[in-house]
Amino acid sequence: MRKKQKKKLKRIIIASSLFIVLFLAYLFINIFNLYLISDRRFNWIIPFALNLGIYIYIGYDFLSRAIRSLRNGNFFDEKIIISLLSIILIVYGGFFSYFNQTIKYFETGTILMILYQLLLWTEAYGMEKYRNYYAEFSKIRPEMILKKENGHYENQPIESVMPGDEIVIEAESVIPIDGIVISGSSTLNSYVILGENKSVIVHEGDNVYSGDYNESDRLVIKATSKYEDSVVHRIIKFIEEKPLESNVESSFFKYYKIFTIIFFVIATISLVISFIFTKNVFTLITREINIFILVCSFRLLNSISLLDRKSVV
Repeated sequence: MRKKQKKKLKRIIIASSLFIVLFLAYLFINIFNLYLISDRRFNWIIPFALNLGIYIYIGYDFLSRAIRSLRNGNFFDEKIIISLLSIILIVYGGFFSYFNQTIKYFETGTILMILYQLLLWTEAYGMEKYRNYYAEFSKIRPEMILKKENGHYENQPIESVMPGDEIVIEAESVIPIDGIVISGSSTLNSYVILGENKSVIVHEGDNVYSGDYNESDRLVIKATSKYEDSVVHRIIKFIEEKPLESNVESSFFKYYKIFTIIFFVIATISLVISFIFTKNVFTLITREINIFILVCSFRLLNSISLLDRKSVV
């Protein structure tokens, strides 16, 4: 984990801890009516200010990026949507608390910001795991390999190996091509490809596969395929030719802005229709905010799979 990621995780933990303490405190105040001021309309001010402080502490960098997106004209950028929604929640909570003489709703803006910062940290951490894992594959492709030519072994380019050629696989190296063991005995491990330790002992006549790690002794194998057809080559080619972002970006994430616009229109229509039948402004706003929170929660789906490196292959 990088220093920047550790610093952000620490900030998330601190903000979450402070928020939980504050939330329990004003929940306790609401339940037992332990108000500090006789006029209950103003008892929300202190917890509101503390909540706002936590919100700024956890979200200042996110808000600054939202402002940059706004300046660039990306009006449906998720950073703008989340920032706007969280600010609306805080302001709305303040008004609700004042007019209803209770402490309510403004904490949800801080919850949203904390959860979204946690989401972004999770994605960054997942990307880090992805990069670290597949960086290993840049080390497993041998440029040269010992191939039998005219009765003795010579260093030859790996691309020159054809089915039927005899090649030497040294100990503590990855088998680059599928083949059959014709000399030697060793222990192979498939952790490079599968991501989990699974060792098998191979002898003369056994099949070996590209990507297996030769743990102990030298092997001589007869190639049964070309390097271009091997798992190792396909994985390395996949990594080199496709940008990391395109590998892990889900189809939903590609059309996230379209979904956002659709839900925005639905929320607006719902607000207009609901206003015709009811004049309870607080109920209407609460309903529309819930719709937008639902839209934002879909974004969580994009980061969950990143914690599993095999899900992005």
